[in-house]
Amino acid sequence: MDPSPRSGPVERQRPDGRPRHPAGEARGDARRRWVVGISTAVLLLAVVAMPVFYAFVLAVASFSGCFLECTEPNIGAGVGLTVAIVVLLALPVVGGVAVARLHSSSRNAVGVAILAVVVMALLLLVL
Repeated sequence: MDPSPRSGPVERQRPDGRPRHPAGEARGDARRRWVVGISTAVLLLAVVAMPVFYAFVLAVASFSGCFLECTEPNIGAGVGLTVAIVVLLALPVVGGVAVARLHSSSRNAVGVAILAVVVMALLLLVL
């Protein structure tokens, strides 16, 4: 027999030893993570906005060959700049998802959405 019987509800702990919180606090924590994740994504988007704009202008100039005056188009530079644009646009989304610590099903949905946006961006830049 246990020499010190416990009275009242047993407080369960997480595998890392921290106590579990009631459902209301857990929901508030998840909501706060979402807000911080979205805020991080918006902040990162503001940081990469100007480099994306400049890369877009240079990519269009590389594909068409015309900026201030027309020359031979440089498709390789245009494709390289397009890849740079896609990577820069993916940074805010990936950063926001990482900060929000989404569950695997949410991560899968966000991953599919990111893929759709990247494919659409590539189609719009190439066509």
